[in-house]
Amino acid sequence: MDTIVITGICGTHGKIISQILCEKYKIIGIDNKNWVGTKPANIEIVQGDLRRRVFANVLQKHDVKAVIHLAITKHFNVSLDKRHSLNVLRAQRVIEGCMKYKVPKVILLSEHSVYGALPDSPLWLKENAPLSGSRLFKENTSIISADHMFSELFWKVPEISTVILRPVNILGPKTRGLLNTYLKLDKAPAVFGFDPFMQIIHERDVAHAIELALEKDIKGKFNVTGSGSLPLSVLSEETGVKSRILPAPLAHGYAEYRFKTSKFPFPGCAISFFQFPISIDGSEFKKVTGFEPKISLKNTIQSIKGFVKLASEVWVGDDH
Repeated sequence: MDTIVITGICGTHGKIISQILCEKYKIIGIDNKNWVGTKPANIEIVQGDLRRRVFANVLQKHDVKAVIHLAITKHFNVSLDKRHSLNVLRAQRVIEGCMKYKVPKVILLSEHSVYGALPDSPLWLKENAPLSGSRLFKENTSIISADHMFSELFWKVPEISTVILRPVNILGPKTRGLLNTYLKLDKAPAVFGFDPFMQIIHERDVAHAIELALEKDIKGKFNVTGSGSLPLSVLSEETGVKSRILPAPLAHGYAEYRFKTSKFPFPGCAISFFQFPISIDGSEFKKVTGFEPKISLKNTIQSIKGFVKLASEVWVGDDH
């Protein structure tokens, strides 16, 4: 049975993908947190900071066939400097370790927001589109940096099969992404005159995409799309969000002020994601892997409807 390493295994995506893969592989998970709940027997957890030697120590002791890197911090209450330290240094340690110990495959779970929600973005972005996500949303800088670092690994060390996955908005009962958080608010700001289409994918379909990326003989950057898209207004109505429609400057200012007073889950610059669409083309990943979403658009939306709505005063974080 081959051994694989999953960083950030105790987060939402780490738990889902590890439970899918644990019957096929011996899994070593690295995380600075503990596993909560019942852990499958074939999963070993190594607790530690990826920025230190913990990753290299694991690779030194085991013959690792693949690494799935999920340890990306997205908490908005973490300073930009600390987020940069976490995301960039973690990526650097993973890349250095994979190069030194000649790991055959490495997979990074990035996100479609690296392209940026911009007023001049074209529709149906391909994987070679520029990563402009920090133009209006500086909080994305370290995620884009990590994405670029793994892209460089693809070219510098071609013997390592490097795969970068950029899924659309992830929804599900456990996910803590930006749109997922927005749709769990009682009241949420919407920008007057804008109603962007939001591409969505279920968290379990993301895990299925990672599984295919691991098992198929592929390398490169891939957009991953789900079973469809809907206007933000329809998603809000379906999930019970009461939209507070405001002119753009007021929507940004409202979110920023309440975020700074710890009464809102994300800063004002994040409003751009609810103002301008990010439309990506996921056909290449489907072509090379045969990927098809297993969970319908309707069921993806319904998967978060059972959640208790969040008061706008509650801060919500991401997985790491």
